[in-house]
Amino acid sequence: MNRTLPAMALLALLAAGALSCSVYRNDRCDLSPARYKQARLLYDMVGSMDLVKKTLSDEGWRRCEINEVEYRLTKELHLDTPYEPRAAATGEARSSQ
Repeated sequence: MNRTLPAMALLALLAAGALSCSVYRNDRCDLSPARYKQARLLYDMVGSMDLVKKTLSDEGWRRCEINEVEYRLTKELHLDTPYEPRAAATGEARSSQ
């Protein structure tokens, strides 16, 4: 009895780990440079991540591709800084010093 409790706990942890992997397995995928460039140009035109995600979804992009675009644009353009103006995030606001 004393040995079964740790074994059951280990089994439960392994099962939880396997379940979490299966839940997020379609979250990230490879995205070709051409597809990312297309999404980046779309973002440059509309300036809204929500519009980009909706447009890509309407065009039939897979959810994992849309997630990858969102991740890359957020990192590349520093979109995770909420109060920074868009021009400053893209580097356009650098004034002559």
